Amino acid sequence: MGMKGRLGGLGIKIANIAAIIIVILTVVSGSMIYHTAQEAAERAISNVSIDTAETIVSHINPETYKQFLQNQKKNKVYWELRQQLNDFRVKTGALYVYTLGVTDTKEIEILIIGESAKTASTIGETTNATTYKSIEPVLKGETASTEIVNDPKYGEFLSAFAPIEDKTGKVIGILGVDINAEKVGSITDKVVLESLPTFLVTTIIFMVIAVIILYVFIMNALKPLNIVKYTAEHVAEGDLRGANKYIAGLPVKRRDEIGQLSQSFHHMVYQLKEIIQKVTFTSEHIAASSEQLYASAEQSTHMNQQIEQAIEEVATGSSKQLNASEEGFQAIEEMSLEVQQIAKSASFVSDISMGALKEAQQGKEAINKVLSQMSSINHSVEGTAKVVERLGEHSKEIVQILDVITNIADQTNLLSLNAAVEAARAGEHGKGFAVVSNEVRKLADQSRQSIDKIAGLIRGIQEDTQEAIMAMETGEEEVRSGLTVVEEADRSFQRILENIEYVVKQIQDVSASSKEVSARSKQVTGLIEEISKVAKSATVNSEHVVFITKDQFVSMNEISSSSESLAHIAQELQKAIHRFKL
Repeated sequence: MGMKGRLGGLGIKIANIAAIIIVILTVVSGSMIYHTAQEAAERAISNVSIDTAETIVSHINPETYKQFLQNQKKNKVYWELRQQLNDFRVKTGALYVYTLGVTDTKEIEILIIGESAKTASTIGETTNATTYKSIEPVLKGETASTEIVNDPKYGEFLSAFAPIEDKTGKVIGILGVDINAEKVGSITDKVVLESLPTFLVTTIIFMVIAVIILYVFIMNALKPLNIVKYTAEHVAEGDLRGANKYIAGLPVKRRDEIGQLSQSFHHMVYQLKEIIQKVTFTSEHIAASSEQLYASAEQSTHMNQQIEQAIEEVATGSSKQLNASEEGFQAIEEMSLEVQQIAKSASFVSDISMGALKEAQQGKEAINKVLSQMSSINHSVEGTAKVVERLGEHSKEIVQILDVITNIADQTNLLSLNAAVEAARAGEHGKGFAVVSNEVRKLADQSRQSIDKIAGLIRGIQEDTQEAIMAMETGEEEVRSGLTVVEEADRSFQRILENIEYVVKQIQDVSASSKEVSARSKQVTGLIEEISKVAKSATVNSEHVVFITKDQFVSMNEISSSSESLAHIAQELQKAIHRFKL
């Protein structure tokens, strides 16, 4: 009951759509029936009109009509034909009965109209109500009719035409009959109304039966979809055991799309069950393996840490040994260079000492010469000091003379100022004197400036003279001291000669010993260099091992993290799989 309720909505929707389509088809069919009835009524009236026209033509004397055509006037023949046509109009109930003619320009003329004698009509009156195309078959000896015409003046009517032929079968005229067509619509409505109840009842019964049959068919056809839907709900809830109970009801042997869907869904549930079973086994295996891998990774990480620490200690020791050997090598090498330099220096000093011995001997001789020259310098300095003292006395006399000249220049400047004042009082007469006094004042100023410069120079000379006197006195004392020092130097040179002779002998011994030490230090340098190379190689290798160990430590950490993540994922996968009931 629940399954039917689930699919009832879809079946009802399809049945409603089918019912709507049937109603639409019914409406279309009814409309077509109405138009068909209307056309049938029109054809019936047309046939009746043509039969009427042919009947009337059969009662018209062709020879009489020929007489009228030959003399188209309102004569006896005209009135006889008109009366005859009017009698047929009245008897048949037609609107109009008339004859037509065609001009050379294919215009339609009304020749005789069957009317009462009281009604006037014109012979040969053209008309537009009938076209040449409508009567063209009649000119060939056939009958014709028009569709129902709705004329504002005459209302709805239908025209039928029949040929008037002579004995030879030649068409000599056209007979027209206009039939009232206003009853065609009422006749059609009457026929449709009479048949409508039967049509509606039959249609409703057919529609109800069709909808019921269609609904039953749809419900039976869609029943597997309900099973699929219910099964899918159980699969979505993880209840594969419940889903298997409903899969057995799927029509897998059907050849249509529902059968193919049932087969595919049945196969899908079976494959899903196998996949979940495999995933369950795999997740359990992954969980166990990941835990084991995590434990191994942790152990390897701990061992790598110990190895890394040991290698780092080895690397540190190798590095220290390398640094010590390099420093020892550098020290021995520097010592070797220094020993070699000492040897060279000792040899060089030995040579220099021999030269110094010779120079000391020559210096002894030079000191003796300096003693005699210092005595001469002492006499010269004493004479120069006396000359400088006389120069100081003369500069004092020059200063006194400059003072006199300065007083004269001041007085001259004062006189020139007084003269300028007097010249200003004299006005025009004193202009020449004013110019002269001005020039005299300028010369006095220049003299005063020159005297000041000379006085400055004299003062500088006096100061320099005083300093020279003091320097002479100091120089004289220094010369006397120099004589004492030179005498002492002479005695020192004598002692230097004796010491240099002793040093030369000792340096020659040191030079021989330095050469021997230099040869031994070269051998020690070679050995330390070999030790340094070995220590350097050991340091590089230990650093490389440390680098590899660190990389391995990082890799083991990544493996440990990955195994932990894998274990977590396996646990989550197991939780997800436990939702399914196999």
